[in-house]
Amino acid sequence: FDLTKGLTQTYSGDDNGKCMQYDQFRIDVLKGYYDAIQAANPNAVMICEHFCDDSEQRALGNFGIKVWRQLNNAYCQAAMGHSGESDFSGLHDSSASMPFGSFVSFMESHDEERMCYKQTMWGNGAAKTDLDVRMRRAGLCAAFSMLVPGPKMMWQFGELGYDYSINQNSEGKFHETSEDGYRTSLKPLRWDYFDEPARRGLYDTYAKLLAFRKQNSAFYDFGAPFEWHVSIDDWPRRTIYIQTPEGSAVSGKMYLFGNFGSGNQDISVTLPHSGTWYDAFTGAVWNGANHTPNMAEGTFYLLVDNKSMVLTGDVTPENPTPEEPGQGGGEQPGETPDQPGETPDGPGQEEQAQVRIYVSSAWGWPYLWCWDSNGGQIFAGAQWPGTKYHGEENGYYYWDVPAEYVGKTVNLLAVKEDQSEQTSDFKNVVLDKDVYFYLDWTETEGCFLVKENK
Repeated sequence: FDLTKGLTQTYSGDDNGKCMQYDQFRIDVLKGYYDAIQAANPNAVMICEHFCDDSEQRALGNFGIKVWRQLNNAYCQAAMGHSGESDFSGLHDSSASMPFGSFVSFMESHDEERMCYKQTMWGNGAAKTDLDVRMRRAGLCAAFSMLVPGPKMMWQFGELGYDYSINQNSEGKFHETSEDGYRTSLKPLRWDYFDEPARRGLYDTYAKLLAFRKQNSAFYDFGAPFEWHVSIDDWPRRTIYIQTPEGSAVSGKMYLFGNFGSGNQDISVTLPHSGTWYDAFTGAVWNGANHTPNMAEGTFYLLVDNKSMVLTGDVTPENPTPEEPGQGGGEQPGETPDQPGETPDGPGQEEQAQVRIYVSSAWGWPYLWCWDSNGGQIFAGAQWPGTKYHGEENGYYYWDVPAEYVGKTVNLLAVKEDQSEQTSDFKNVVLDKDVYFYLDWTETEGCFLVKENK
């Protein structure tokens, strides 16, 4: 739920501090929502964007409600190579005496600036100028987030070091007159980032961190002793130490340390005990407790004292090849989302490219005209008959794309059956995937069109 501190009857005007104060009415409302959700599905997780007084968030946590925990500034500072304001400790439940697992913590979100963009603007030394260093530092920050107990949120493309600003538009431009004029605009989608070794290295780091966490889930159970040193004074070395809880089926310890400083650093560590430790990613053996490796900027080591906890198999997937390159997921501004029950379930629908048109009752049955990119006519109206789904009034029609035209770029024109009205051209439509249009005719405003590729 977004902005749940607004569920109050206490007027606070523009005073956010007053709005954040403990409010029993608001707690009761959210407890009622939570109880209803649990009655419907005991496995459901309820997360609130609350950002209120710790005592109120603690009350919600005691019921089982989770709340977002935002540490964007601290992780951005560390990613840029600045120790000031880089204290990570607020990421963990213990920083606010919250019940275990109550914080859903994140480094980036749709409301915050990108870490890797800030690196390019204000990074310290190579953290600004060297892509390899920037991606390593981003991976180091990820390690000191994803390996901390409690649920986490990743913001899309952070795992590839996305470095466009939240205030840029889909062309990568900033607004001419308003600093945040493009804040909610579409952003460039850079699937080609997978082809850059440094960015792919960051992606693989995320994959390994999450695979380690999944494979060794006992470190993230309730009661696992946890200790970390991540204040502004813990620079350039930072550490995390976790033990499995008593009674775990597999027992062991993990120790994470990294170089947050600039350039290569001799990082001295004393492991929790002597004996044999293993690199959790490679299986390399570390003997004894005292070590001082020379570490490149932005690198880390994750060690375990139980060999069975070393990652097994290849946990880094192949480059994803999304079915729809250029889609970031979710509805984009101006799109018309699918409505329940409006997906055809006839034979062969999944395998065949289609054009679908949603129409209001005023349209009746539409004809679809089709031209190639050079203006040559492919189909004229009734030569390409559509099929109707749903109802006598509002519904949609679909046209199966003949195999020889799949993948072609065309222009389309929709015309009412009686040819009394028509749309403007739908230009440069690629017929290699389902193409959706929504038509809503009004006498005063003409035809309203929204193109949606899905």
